[in-house]
Amino acid sequence: GKWWKVTHKLPLRPGRYCNVIESDNVTSCPTVTVDHRGYARVEVPPIRAVALHAGVMVPEEKPEPVRTCASKQDNCENFECCKDAGHRCYQKNPWWSSCLPQCRPGMRDNFDKLPWSCNIVW
Repeated sequence: GKWWKVTHKLPLRPGRYCNVIESDNVTSCPTVTVDHRGYARVEVPPIRAVALHAGVMVPEEKPEPVRTCASKQDNCENFECCKDAGHRCYQKNPWWSSCLPQCRPGMRDNFDKLPWSCNIVW
């Protein structure tokens, strides 16, 4: 059968996840890596399904060093600073945080209209 390579936005924290369609053994399974923007490059097998073990991440051999500060478009939870002066990293929900000059709990943005918790990440 034919395999497809796709890039897909996932509501998961950055890291490596087990592809449980192929194996449910978290220590030796094929993995899918979710990048700091929430995107993963996934190879979809001929059965046209991919299932990720979102509850348990595959242990990292060594953590990736944080090299840059977060822009407004980045999930700042994965960084240690904001590019724009006067901005802080505020959490919207468990899947997204952003550098903002200020945050008011319950405020909504134009992206998905969901409310912000405004918990300070750092």
